[in-house]
Amino acid sequence: MESISSRNIEEYIEYSQNDRIAGTGYQSFLKCLAKTIEKELPVELRDNSNGEIIKVNIKEFVVDYQTEQEGNMDNLTLEFVVVGEENQQTLAFVNTGKFKVKEDAKSGPRSFYRYEVDADNDKGYRFTFNRRITKD
Repeated sequence: MESISSRNIEEYIEYSQNDRIAGTGYQSFLKCLAKTIEKELPVELRDNSNGEIIKVNIKEFVVDYQTEQEGNMDNLTLEFVVVGEENQQTLAFVNTGKFKVKEDAKSGPRSFYRYEVDADNDKGYRFTFNRRITKD
């Protein structure tokens, strides 16, 4: 397995331009994660298992992938802090990627960017990113 981290932007850019994930909701989702970290904006995170919604500040993410299988069965680990708290928490998705990350129909630059990760699974999550992540 290979790994990329949001801390090494060159590796991340190279990975996000890979033909295997280009044009997918997964690619857009990873870009939103990186831009959110860069601009230090909170993300709304909804746990599908219980409907709980929390605001978090994502500190880092790591993608573990197999060469020549990028975006098929990636492992994604997020490090975040709940807004108003100090303890860093971890959220991990195993075997995720372009088939398990879907862009919400309401997502767009005029409102917000929203993605479902493992939406078909009651243990999935919905991420809502502030539209200002794309503004300079």
